[in-house]
Amino acid sequence: MEKHQDNVISNMDQFVDEFSKLKLIDYHIGVISTDMGDEGLLKGYPSYVESGMKNGLNYLKKNLKLGTGGDTTEMMFDPVAAALSPRAMAGYNNGFYRNDAYLVIIFVTDAEDQSVDYNEKELMSYLLNLKRNKDKILSYGALIPSNVKPTANCQRDEGTSPFMVENFLNLSANRGKNEVSLCDPQFGTKLVEFSKEIVNVVNKPVVLSKAPIVSTIQVTFGTQVIPSDFNTGWFYNPKDNSIEFGKDLFLDENQPADAKIDVSFDSAKF
Repeated sequence: MEKHQDNVISNMDQFVDEFSKLKLIDYHIGVISTDMGDEGLLKGYPSYVESGMKNGLNYLKKNLKLGTGGDTTEMMFDPVAAALSPRAMAGYNNGFYRNDAYLVIIFVTDAEDQSVDYNEKELMSYLLNLKRNKDKILSYGALIPSNVKPTANCQRDEGTSPFMVENFLNLSANRGKNEVSLCDPQFGTKLVEFSKEIVNVVNKPVVLSKAPIVSTIQVTFGTQVIPSDFNTGWFYNPKDNSIEFGKDLFLDENQPADAKIDVSFDSAKF
């Protein structure tokens, strides 16, 4: 697994770069292990990387270097549930999870799940109970798919196939395009495709209920007035009757935690 960890780390620059291009995205990225002895606690220091953090990418790379000395019983589902449990979120993992944020889970494994408390359906049910919206849960797998034959240079752990992990991936709203083989020579490119898809999902345009008089459109975030600008603000897409946001839009961090983007306008009359 050490070789696969190094592969992920070497491509993390491109992965995170996609998020960094869009200042609208406020991300938290944490790492947990497949060892339930760790009780789902986020690994490394700081315990998670967030947008705008100085040297955040370097911290993330260090956190990803978990090594291979963990428990031989590798679990993917139980640690995820433990990481998001009330106990963990009130303790060491405090601040990582946010109720209104998308939840993105990326499994990186060369083995099948061996969880004791949760199977794939039970974990999804657990997450749905947290998010209350299946569309807010995205999952990805960097693994050796069950339909891919391992090679001498890219072996699964003890010859197991990740059927349960694949089943979980197929339960997600983004199923069908959320899996990449650790043996794929284009691994880095496909990992970046994952990050691009996450950006596209999170940065959804605001579809308006009626056709607006464009000159009357006002967009705010709490008390922050967002300007009409293709790069640093918002712009109107008449084709979809929607408001879209520029890649350099910056949201004021001093706004209340429950602040939301609000769009007001006068309706056009025909």
